[in-house]
Amino acid sequence: MDKNSQTKLRKKNLTSLRKWVDREISKINRRKRFSGIGSSVKFSYKLDSKSNKVILCYTIPVRDKSKNKGYKKVHKEKYGTSNRIVNLKNYKDEMDIIKDYEFVMDENEEAEIVLESNSKRSLVFWMNEFCSPRGRRPLEDPIEEKTLTNYRYFLLGYHDYLEEFSPKYLTLNSHNSQNGVNKFLQYLDWKKTNSLKKDGWSQTTIHNCYRTHRSFFNWVADMNEDFRRNLYSNLNVELPTPEQTNKSSFTTNEFRKVVEFMDDYKEDKKWFWFIPMLRILLVCGCRISELVNMRINDLRLSETQEKIKWEFYGKGKKRRTIYIDGEHAYKDILGLITNEKGKLRTDKEFVFHRRFYKSPNPNQQTNMGGGWVERLDLPYSVSGIQHKFKKMTKLLKINERLTPHSCRRFFTIMKLRETNGDMNLTRILLGHSSLKMVMYYHRTDTEHQALLNQRNTLDLGKVLENTQGEF
Repeated sequence: MDKNSQTKLRKKNLTSLRKWVDREISKINRRKRFSGIGSSVKFSYKLDSKSNKVILCYTIPVRDKSKNKGYKKVHKEKYGTSNRIVNLKNYKDEMDIIKDYEFVMDENEEAEIVLESNSKRSLVFWMNEFCSPRGRRPLEDPIEEKTLTNYRYFLLGYHDYLEEFSPKYLTLNSHNSQNGVNKFLQYLDWKKTNSLKKDGWSQTTIHNCYRTHRSFFNWVADMNEDFRRNLYSNLNVELPTPEQTNKSSFTTNEFRKVVEFMDDYKEDKKWFWFIPMLRILLVCGCRISELVNMRINDLRLSETQEKIKWEFYGKGKKRRTIYIDGEHAYKDILGLITNEKGKLRTDKEFVFHRRFYKSPNPNQQTNMGGGWVERLDLPYSVSGIQHKFKKMTKLLKINERLTPHSCRRFFTIMKLRETNGDMNLTRILLGHSSLKMVMYYHRTDTEHQALLNQRNTLDLGKVLENTQGEF
């Protein structure tokens, strides 16, 4: 049979199939007057050109990413909903038109739920509620914006993944089963090799993502009695090992290089603004976010001695007090918060206001695009300090795993040595609510101190004496 004849025969068979389908729908609607097959959802059938298998064709609405709030119809195909593959020989016996119609109805309903972000049946509705500024329960304090930002990053990142690869899982109900759990674990595996970072997410980030989703789904169970509680608890998500967690601190030589760097570059136009902040991180052990948000109104100057009382709200909105009594740190801050007459400045809020030297763009004309930049109304950003710190590690050729937080670890270790292991005092200085974190460094430093005043290498002569040749 030539190609034209085959085409004519296929069209004839398809016409016969569709006429039969129309007759069957009429019969179904006569038998089921109030629950028959309506015209609100469109579906049809076609034949596979090679195998003559019957294919169910339908459309569903999906969000159009080229438009802010628009949507478009997407064509879908499926080899029917029957247990057996339906073809031209058996379609009159095997096709289940009602089942196909209900399947298309369900597909459209789920797609519409996804489009309605305010629908309680959509996953994004509950994600947005969880990430809202209000507390989880009526008596709970509002959550910090930084914490909410982390929630949005992990939860909405998962939603974007589902929207692109698995739209069927964009409903809340699709996650109320083991299939939903498996889909989430599949996402974590995918993130290990697919992210903005070259090697994917670290094990620490994977675990933080899991903890966020575990809290989210347990909260959903509290708010919705139909959702299974603890469905996402105790999943087999590996904890980061100590080797995977960056707990780098300065070695003796690295610390010496940093101190010499602060002395040599204190007047350098590219480093002068960074060095006072680096000094505060080292001598106070504060967090980088606490440092950049240091305000003049948070400080109290001592009239009798060179000491500054710094009172502020730290992590978890805990009230903290640090006495800055180092000579260099005191002078650094005093020079930033007082004017030429020695009076407190009123033209700015933050101690470390944004000021730096911007190098000229080599692609522009000479002296264009460079020079001093100063913003009295803005503090430095956390990321800005982190990037500058990274440049310092490269300049000094020290461990590039060191970060501004390494200064806090260094402070912890040194303060424990200085106070003969006073963990409670160190805890207060660091602003921790428990001794758990301090104990980690205390244990490490105790092991280090145990090595002092002891010979660490074997005396092979004594070994030979004691064993008397017996090995």
